[in-house]
Amino acid sequence: MNRTTLQRLLTVGLIALAASCATPPPPPPPPPPKEKPAPPPPPPKVEKPKAKRLNMANECRFKNITGYNGNAKLDVAESRVRHFHANVNIPRRGRCRFEDGDFKQVRQAPHVELASAKGCKIRMWEQGRKFTVAFADCNRHCSGDAADYLWPILMDKPTGKCD
Repeated sequence: MNRTTLQRLLTVGLIALAASCATPPPPPPPPPPKEKPAPPPPPPKVEKPKAKRLNMANECRFKNITGYNGNAKLDVAESRVRHFHANVNIPRRGRCRFEDGDFKQVRQAPHVELASAKGCKIRMWEQGRKFTVAFADCNRHCSGDAADYLWPILMDKPTGKCD
């Protein structure tokens, strides 16, 4: 290699070496802070549906093919029990008797509930065209083992029939 070529190579090498030692340019400044997006609006307040007031006045008798029979009389206005009486006879099991004087109303919504000092609870509610009267823990209001076979009384609102 001749001398000029060697000098040129050496010059280019020195320039490359010097360029590699140079400090890099400073990073670009961070972008200005963006405005925070507005928080989403709060969800709309949904009101809890109000329980429908129960209204039912009825007197009925019922009997099925097994002989299970009884009668019921009730008067409920604006979810307040004015009068309740029921007798249910269960063949070969016994009889259950419920009088409103033995019960105190303890609940009005979403269902009506009566409770006796003897631990019995009677619950009443409406579902479609049926008004239901159900019994729980009512052994002391029944003879024999009738309480174990006691079914709810279903009243048909339009016709007044019950079973």
